[in-house]
Amino acid sequence: MSRHIIPLIILTLIALPLGCSDSTAPTPLPPAPAVLAVSPATGAPGTAVRIAGADLEGLAAADLSLSIGGQPALLRLQGTDIIAAIPMVLGTAAGSATPLTGTVDIELMANDRLIGEAAAALTITAPPAAPGAATSVSDDLGMVVANLDRFVSALEAEPSPEAGYLSSWLGALKEIFTADHTYSLPTLLSDLGNTDPEALATIESVFASSGLQDQTQRLAAYSATLADEAEALALNAEKTTNLLDYQLALRMQFYVVLRDFGADVIADTNQTWSNTVGLVGGVIGIGGVSIPAAGFISAVLSLADFAINKVALGYFPAHITSFEIALANPLVVPGDVPQTELWLDASNQPVAIGVQDFIDLLLLGLGQATDGSAPQTFRDFLTNTADWYLGIVRTLMGAYSNAHPELNMDIDVGSIPPMTWRTQVTSDRFAALSTLTPDIINPVDNILAWRAEMDASGEGRIFARPASGPAVTSLPMPPGYVYNAGAFGDDIVSTPTVSVFVGNQLVLDASMSSSISAGGTNGLGVRAGYRDALGNVTWAEGIQIQCDADGGTVDPVNGVTDTDGRFDTFVMLDDGSSSVTVTVTATGDFGMQQTQSLTANRNDELTIDLSFPTTIEPGVPTSLNVTVTSTGSVDDIELDIDGGCAYIEVDSATLGASGGSFQTNVTLEEDCNSVFIEVSAYSGDGDKAFASASVEATRPNAVNIVERSSWVDAQTAFYYGDPVDDETRWEFNQSNNHGVTHFGDFEFVRTANGSGTAEGMDGSGSCFVRGTSNITLSGQEFSGASYSAEGEGSASLSNPHSGRYGLSASSGNHLDLEFVVWGTEPASFTISHVTPGGGFIETWVELDGESFDEEEEIEICFENGAPCDPTNKKQGPVKLLYDAAGRLIGATGTLPPGEYTFEVHAGGYLRFSDSSGYPSQGSSSYDFSATASLSISGAK
Repeated sequence: MSRHIIPLIILTLIALPLGCSDSTAPTPLPPAPAVLAVSPATGAPGTAVRIAGADLEGLAAADLSLSIGGQPALLRLQGTDIIAAIPMVLGTAAGSATPLTGTVDIELMANDRLIGEAAAALTITAPPAAPGAATSVSDDLGMVVANLDRFVSALEAEPSPEAGYLSSWLGALKEIFTADHTYSLPTLLSDLGNTDPEALATIESVFASSGLQDQTQRLAAYSATLADEAEALALNAEKTTNLLDYQLALRMQFYVVLRDFGADVIADTNQTWSNTVGLVGGVIGIGGVSIPAAGFISAVLSLADFAINKVALGYFPAHITSFEIALANPLVVPGDVPQTELWLDASNQPVAIGVQDFIDLLLLGLGQATDGSAPQTFRDFLTNTADWYLGIVRTLMGAYSNAHPELNMDIDVGSIPPMTWRTQVTSDRFAALSTLTPDIINPVDNILAWRAEMDASGEGRIFARPASGPAVTSLPMPPGYVYNAGAFGDDIVSTPTVSVFVGNQLVLDASMSSSISAGGTNGLGVRAGYRDALGNVTWAEGIQIQCDADGGTVDPVNGVTDTDGRFDTFVMLDDGSSSVTVTVTATGDFGMQQTQSLTANRNDELTIDLSFPTTIEPGVPTSLNVTVTSTGSVDDIELDIDGGCAYIEVDSATLGASGGSFQTNVTLEEDCNSVFIEVSAYSGDGDKAFASASVEATRPNAVNIVERSSWVDAQTAFYYGDPVDDETRWEFNQSNNHGVTHFGDFEFVRTANGSGTAEGMDGSGSCFVRGTSNITLSGQEFSGASYSAEGEGSASLSNPHSGRYGLSASSGNHLDLEFVVWGTEPASFTISHVTPGGGFIETWVELDGESFDEEEEIEICFENGAPCDPTNKKQGPVKLLYDAAGRLIGATGTLPPGEYTFEVHAGGYLRFSDSSGYPSQGSSSYDFSATASLSISGAK
């Protein structure tokens, strides 16, 4: 609101209560013009000046007109001030001008009303001579374009649409300042110098006095520094739409700096690039109905300004479109750091860039109307220049697109496509973290993270914003320019506030059996509580529990934990379902949730029934019937025979989905007592079930004789060593023996006699033995055996000499009997043994063998009326029998099923010899009479 309107409102409010109904209010007087301040107070034509003091509220530049020394001057609004250029008085020749000089007045009009004035406020000095200024400006601008191309090449090292668009625009700009073409700046300057040197001198004077020449030099130097910095950083962005935070920050900061060259304050002159170009161009271009040649130069400069400051910037990220915190888990325990990420999206600010857009913008920049009042020759020039420039852009875009077809570039030069960029902000240089709840959670120094307070509990509210100020950028700054924008350009936007709930961590522990039977029920146990920062868990009451089942049902399906943190329920499997999965969700403080899934697979019910006799005859095929039933399909049925004591016709089978039956034959081997058969099967559905069944069959209880062998032997012998050659010489050696393997009874008698004289020695010997053995059978079974033996022998030797010699007589009888106890029950046995006689005799009885089941050795042995071995192994209840003199004469006990041997031996022996341990001569004799018997009462 105008400051002159306020008093009028106050006066009106005062006057209303005092007025009459038929009175007429007086018309208020307009406010007096403001006194304007001008800075600087001295300058040559073309110099930009700042005008302050006018009330510009509600006014646009189109509402204003300015005169300096009675001549119209172009103006721009800059905040509450006006920027204008000191005008020139044009001469009659095209492009010539008569500069204003001396002290002049300034007047400012708003819609034909004077709103500000300053008498004798500005002293205009003669424009300086500045030969070569225009060429310098042209060369410097060409250098700016080349340096921008270097900067973009470093920024966009990889092929990308952005790189293609920017290189095309910069390539076309290069033609403006370097090409030998009708519409290029060097050609226009050369033509003007040839046709109107005075006009060229005027332009060069304005370029110098306005500061344009100095600004282009500074801009060229700065652009070179900027390009060197980018190349030193060696930015290798993969694709420009997905960048690291510093890569996106650099692009957005460059956008601000380059834009400020065209729209903000530069150095100490308080001039702006666009104001300078536009106002100076306007100064040169004003006058008459025709546009002087100088106007063409201004048009080309304005086109370059537009291409750099509007079009090129349109391919850079200009605005933040979103800035947000991604929170992995809104719940955090006291003292912990929640896992957060900062994500930022940015977009460009495209402008229209068609031919007509160029023409209208250039006309406005030169102070000409866009309604067609500008001279046609000038409009034709603008159209041709814009067509030529855009044609170059189109050609360069087409070449880049053809070289990189994978980019699918849009080569429409009439518009800049909308572009977006995205990055995760990871450096605290680019973002500042804040909290609205410092008693609960606070930012951590030097990193992008928040930490919950150790004693906190409740809802914490956090947010972030881009960092700002000179420290956020590593770009070199132009002289006199201070970067005060943000890390990501001008937008200093805060992220949405995010809630973090601080409290002890919710803990859920659910358990259930991993298998379940069809139609069965499993118990599901749930426990919930909270874990503190030290890892200690406290089970808590009142935590909500929700159960969701797939493939079954849960009852009850929800509830709360008890004082011990427990919630128990039951899980049922649906009919036809092979498994049930239960998802348990616990909800605690602050809406914290934990979930856990448990699965129980159907445990198929699988049974195997076997039909087989418990007693089988060896060598006879016996039928085995197998029946398998299952709630699922059945496969992998296998039959196994333990110990290899039988053979089977079918050792595996595959049945149908619900099982079935099959039959096979099992044959027990002749030398085996029993067979162990195991049948196993698997189900193919659900939790695969396994089942097995076994049967054992034995032979009938029986005792069978396997083999019996006997032998008798009688022998006499007399030998000596020949003193000549020490060869052994036999005087006599008579042996009479007999051995037989048999099952029947036998009786044999054997004798041996001999006598003779050798080397002066007289010797004789004789022996005799009789042996009998009988077996007892009960039907086909062995029930016992008896044994008797008698024998005698005598020998004499006289006149022994000192050489080697020997004379002996011996006789004996031996029985070896093998039998088997079959079946399951033990057999009773009794051994009796009597051995009377005299002389050197040897008798022993032994019963030994192994049981089938435990393969345990069994041994009962006694020799000459005493145990063969003091350790005397026994099996089962065995009783040893002794006579009145304490001689061991027998034993009684039981024998488990197994294989056994009964052995009896009786014999006598005597010898004369030169060897130690035997008599050297004399007469001796022996006689023996021995009986032994084994009684087997059969298995019982």
